[in-house]
Amino acid sequence: MTASDEGRPGYAGGTPRRDVPEDLRQLLDAAVRADSLADYGVAADGYETVWRQRPEQALVVLSLGRVLLLSDRASDARVVFADYVQRRGALANLEITFGLGLAAHRSGDYVMASTVLDDLVPHLREAAHPLLPDALYYLGHTRAKLGQSREAVGVLADAVYERLTFREAWHALGALLLRRGRLIRAMRIFFRALSHDRRRRREARQQT
Repeated sequence: MTASDEGRPGYAGGTPRRDVPEDLRQLLDAAVRADSLADYGVAADGYETVWRQRPEQALVVLSLGRVLLLSDRASDARVVFADYVQRRGALANLEITFGLGLAAHRSGDYVMASTVLDDLVPHLREAAHPLLPDALYYLGHTRAKLGQSREAVGVLADAVYERLTFREAWHALGALLLRRGRLIRAMRIFFRALSHDRRRRREARQQT
């Protein structure tokens, strides 16, 4: 998943049953079923119970953080991700660290989001990680929120360079350029975004 999925971090997926003791598996399976049915409140309750006993289980952390974000509980998700990062370190799981930056962004803590994502981006780039464009997108948006519009333009430009079909990043870049009075460049950006969107739709039709 990517930033274009409503409220969804890009790392979601997998079933966190591995290394979970038998007495928790029934509860965890129920949480996974609720998650698949988009019953995020029930899923969050189940994942949280397992998480409190297995706070270093990465897939449980990711699953709980994901459903909390989807339930508009970004502050709670930030606590879950931050606990793991504090225990294991920021580089132990790049997806969880991305989740921390995303949760901080969604909860309005733009200073924390900027710090986490700025430190994370070089490691995602080195690993050629598919979350790199998403991290750049949220970092650019965070920089804009902090009033660093010039830096935000550069970061968002990197995001669209990394993923040419990243419609949200194209539009965010164009809107930021408009606010800075760069009308001609903004129009070019919007035109390129439209071109990429049309190409993506055309390719999708050809595959059906």
